[in-house]
This record gives sequence, C-alpha cells and structure tokens, in this order.
Amino acid sequence: MQSRFSVLFLLTCFMLSTACFSNQNTLTFNRPDNVPQANYVLELLTLAYKDIGYEIHLIDFNPQNALRAANNGTLDGQLGRDNSIEVDFPNLLPVNYPLFKFKLILYKNCQQSILNRLDNVAILADCPIQAQYIKNTQFDGNVIEVKNISTQLNLLTQEKVKGILLLDFASDSLPIQHPDVCYQKETLRVTPVYHYLNKQNAHLIEGLEAALNKLHNNGTAYALKAKYNMYDLSLIHI
Repeated sequence: MQSRFSVLFLLTCFMLSTACFSNQNTLTFNRPDNVPQANYVLELLTLAYKDIGYEIHLIDFNPQNALRAANNGTLDGQLGRDNSIEVDFPNLLPVNYPLFKFKLILYKNCQQSILNRLDNVAILADCPIQAQYIKNTQFDGNVIEVKNISTQLNLLTQEKVKGILLLDFASDSLPIQHPDVCYQKETLRVTPVYHYLNKQNAHLIEGLEAALNKLHNNGTAYALKAKYNMYDLSLIHI
C-alpha cells in the first residue's frame, strides 16, 4: 500500500513539474484582429518562437489596455507595434527585425490644404503614432480623439472635422464616399512594425532575432507574405 502511494506521489510530482516547465516556455499575448497583417505576424512569430523552444499563447484582451498590460508584465509583450510606443511604455523592448511597414494617411477634403493648415483633425485615442505625429508636427488646430474609425469617418463626411489620420491597412477597405464631396489621401510617413517584449523577457531577444533572420534568409518570411497577399512590404500597401 505504501509502495503504491509512493508511486502515485512521484507521478503527481512529475506531472506538476512538467506542467510548470511547459508554462515557463510559453509567452502570452493579446489576441490580434483577424486581418492579413496580424495573421502574417502571428504565423511568422510562431515559427520563430518554436525555433528557440517557446510557444505563443493568445488571450482575449481589451485592445485599449493591452499596451499598459504588456508594459507592466501582465502580458509578455506586443505581437507588433511601431516605435511610437517606446516613450510612454519604456518596459517594452523591440526585437530588431522589421515585420512589415505601414503608411500613416491623412484623409481630407480635396479643397483643403496641407495638415498644418487644417482647422481640426480626428485621431484614434488608442493609436500612439497618430498622437505622436500630430505633436511632432506642432499642429496648431484642434485635435479630436475618438474611439474608432467609424466615428472618424462620420466626422469627416459630416464636415465636422477637416481631416482624419488613419493607418493604411486599417482603412483600405473603408471607402470614403459622399455624393457631392471629393476626398483625397496623403501619405504622411511610412513606419516599420516590430515585435516587442517586456523587459523581463529580454534574454529571448537575441535568439528571436536570429530565428527571424533565418526565416527571412531561407524564404519562409517571403512565402508567408505571399500567402497573406503582402508581396511588397517595402512599399507597404497592406
């Protein structure tokens, strides 16, 4: 009887230790939107992490709180962000491999002038690069922060703002139409996206960079770009 108990005890300890070891090799990130760019990044990073012996675990998380959670260590990092986050979220460290690039776009009435001469613009409250760009250009007009792209579009088409800032991959499928008004878009800047890790995972960065570069050099990254119709990421129309 005692022998049987000892065997069961040892098996239980083994199972618990295995589970703990498995958890140590898993990193948790918030689940991204189901769009080609996010799916590409997720598949590429999954392969890179597998190469260094880690797995990605996704959880549903409020996108507006994800950056703060990654910065304080509740999440292990962010799958893809641009470097505009680094000032306000110093605990997030970039993995030096550009995953893709995107365009920051200004949509405005065709009769309106350049950004600095507009009376007002609408930006997304949870999009740091939009706020940073406005700040760096010393925009003197009124800046209206909203929660979603639909509100931005409504403000523009109702002529309550003179322009809106959007990311190209988030707006290409949202045509701005009005029977009596002409709209045009202007590329303000092209920005790369990087994978970010909380500083507690800094020891993984070197190996992850090597894994991503290997996937780049052996053609895997290019094949994934083709899979998700992201053929020309140097021009960044994604």
